Amino acid sequence: MADRKVRFGILGCGTVADFHATGIHGCAAAELAGVFDVDPQRAKAFAQAQRVERVFSSLEELAEAEGIDAICICTPSGLHRDAVLPCLQHGKHVLVEKPLEISTQRIDEIIQFRRPSGVKIGGVFQLRFGEDVQKVKAALEQEALGKILIADAYMKHYRSPEYFAQAGWRGTWAIDGGGALMNQGIHWIDLLLWLAGEVRVVTGHCRTLARDIEVEDTGYAILQLSSGALGMIESTTCAYPGLPSRIEIHGEKGSICLEDDKIVRWEIEGQRMDLKRTESEERGYADPKAISTRGHILQIEDFVDAILKDRPPAVDLFEARRSVACIEAIYESSRKNAPVEIQPYRGGR
Repeated sequence: MADRKVRFGILGCGTVADFHATGIHGCAAAELAGVFDVDPQRAKAFAQAQRVERVFSSLEELAEAEGIDAICICTPSGLHRDAVLPCLQHGKHVLVEKPLEISTQRIDEIIQFRRPSGVKIGGVFQLRFGEDVQKVKAALEQEALGKILIADAYMKHYRSPEYFAQAGWRGTWAIDGGGALMNQGIHWIDLLLWLAGEVRVVTGHCRTLARDIEVEDTGYAILQLSSGALGMIESTTCAYPGLPSRIEIHGEKGSICLEDDKIVRWEIEGQRMDLKRTESEERGYADPKAISTRGHILQIEDFVDAILKDRPPAVDLFEARRSVACIEAIYESSRKNAPVEIQPYRGGR
């Protein structure tokens, strides 16, 4: 078992596939064994750049292939379900880029799909694996702040008009599933929910202020958490030139603030922490290609370990579902101009 390697295929050879390939190459127990893209030339170029011999001619061929244990799903968001199900049918483990899908209904169809025992499904939220983020999670689990009172996430990103024009699916409801919240902000919404707890009610306002797209380029929401805490989400792609994202959590005993994946404030009664103010490598707020590869390496290491040890991955289907449910509720609230209660998943695991 110690010498076994998990052999990955990559489905979809666009920008995000580079990060998955780097993550696979960076994991000692993994290897990249094949790729497929609907554009054969892009698949061949990607395979050559990654020194991979096997280029598959269809999704079905990849899903059925011997010598492939797991598949990274790197297609546009609204195509994830239709890529995942054939892979599960043929017993492949799947690691799916964020969001897992663009609606909870489509995620629930994945959850309910009958798949062979032991097959793992993970959703990519690589920011959870950063060293500073893990420190914050541990502190909150130990109730270092006491009762959480306020939990906020601010994502003031910039995406140019050209960014949306380069790919026809971007900025559409059918394939992107949303805008500043569902595409860019979802990483920090996931972090906020993971760190501070479940959100019960949202009051949202979403607008398209500056971009020629179907979906929102700016979204706000007031949050009521199940714990009784209050919070706020603010996400935009119009804040030139793009600012680092922030999560701010305030409790009875103090405050902790993250800027991207680094702790920038740690003020707790009776504690002293000398912060090492190292600069974050997460610069996706201005350029989606400027994120660190470290998070994907760590998440793929976790996913491989989950396969080899037959345990749930750190970000399983149900973890990946929560942020989509929250964003869906914000969209509904904005349409209705009224608060919306988030309904928990009631199906079996």
